[in-house]
Amino acid sequence: MVLTRRQRASVTSEDDSVSHDEHGVDEQTQQRTIQPKSAVEVAKAESTFKKFFRRLITGCIMFIVLIFFLYGGPTYLMLMILLLQIFVFRELVNIRYSRYQLERRKSLDGTSSVQSYSGGLDIPLFRTLQVGWFLAALIFTYGDFVRKFAIENEEMAWMREYMFYNNICSFGLLSLLIVLSIVTLRPDSLRYQMGHLVWTMGVLLLVCGLVAKAPYMAHLGPFWFFFPAWLVINNDVWAYVCGMTLGKKILNRPFLPSLSPNKTWEGYIGAGVLTVIVAFYSSDFLSRFDWAICPSTSISFVYHPVETCEISDVFLVTDIPMPSFLVSVSGGLLSDTMALKPVQIHSLAIALFASTVAPFGGFLASAIKRANNAKDFDSVIPGHGGFTDRMDCQMLMCMFVWVYYKTFVDAYQSPAQIVLGDALRLPIEDRKMLYAELAKSFGL
Repeated sequence: MVLTRRQRASVTSEDDSVSHDEHGVDEQTQQRTIQPKSAVEVAKAESTFKKFFRRLITGCIMFIVLIFFLYGGPTYLMLMILLLQIFVFRELVNIRYSRYQLERRKSLDGTSSVQSYSGGLDIPLFRTLQVGWFLAALIFTYGDFVRKFAIENEEMAWMREYMFYNNICSFGLLSLLIVLSIVTLRPDSLRYQMGHLVWTMGVLLLVCGLVAKAPYMAHLGPFWFFFPAWLVINNDVWAYVCGMTLGKKILNRPFLPSLSPNKTWEGYIGAGVLTVIVAFYSSDFLSRFDWAICPSTSISFVYHPVETCEISDVFLVTDIPMPSFLVSVSGGLLSDTMALKPVQIHSLAIALFASTVAPFGGFLASAIKRANNAKDFDSVIPGHGGFTDRMDCQMLMCMFVWVYYKTFVDAYQSPAQIVLGDALRLPIEDRKMLYAELAKSFGL
């Protein structure tokens, strides 16, 4: 078919129009694709980077401080534990004290449900009693540790007589605090004061009860204190990394949204797997240093004392039989036995607890903050909040490691073995007297 000049011009015009429209659509699509981020999005990204960088710097500083105390020896670790207990206790009671101050102002304005006959909520010895209970708990726990340590180590025998009176002194202080707590109760604020007393007891359970055995673990060898803390730190870091990279991309459900909406299942599970891997290899590395695995025989302030000891079997390489079902499913990759240190097997159990149960100590801390309308316990550590925000999981970990050690690592001893061990730690004159009495009882 032959087109006239007017028809050819019309077709050309339509083609140009269609081409122009398509080009315009492409440009609009490209503009939407490369549209720059808004100022709010840019500011949010910069804020996230600054927050991460701040947490990284302060985290490295805290780890260096931890290494300083660790290398100093068990006594320096014990001092660090005491300082951390003081800081955590201060932060926890300050949350309650802030609420008390708020209620006190409301009571003076007549808007509080808690009234007192003095015209306002004014509780006698509010903070004094809290500090008193804390001191009593510290005196008992540390005094009990020093007393038992002096009994078990000959170098500390000179302290045995003095520490004998620790229990009666602690009980005397406890009795005084009970009396003061009762006589300061006021009829119009009785409910509030009893809640305050229960809160103080709960704080002492967390700060002193769960951490009571930490000095023992430090003196059994710094390994037994540092290694669990190292796993908690790893789990916290890996949870952050896995949550940032994989969070809500596999499981689109939050992990405990009512307490910690930013936590994800990917972070929780990923951190658990990576923590177990780190535990297996790092336990082998840390157990190569005598100063880390040798138990202390004295409470000395000498920085990095030279400790020598007979290496415990748990830190020596041995042939460990593998479970038969693992050997069968491995397809020949695993042999019947593997040359490992027993501590590497124990590290797997400790890592499992550090990644599955210990994080719930952090969720407990989150619940405390939410109940008191607080974002952080303090702002003393930039990017990390307060000491409680960093020690919430560690406190639970301390008690677990002690229970695990006494159950699965420390060898079972019969009563006769315990008595013999105690006898061998006695001074030579006492051992002679014991020998004479035993010989007399046998008619020798």
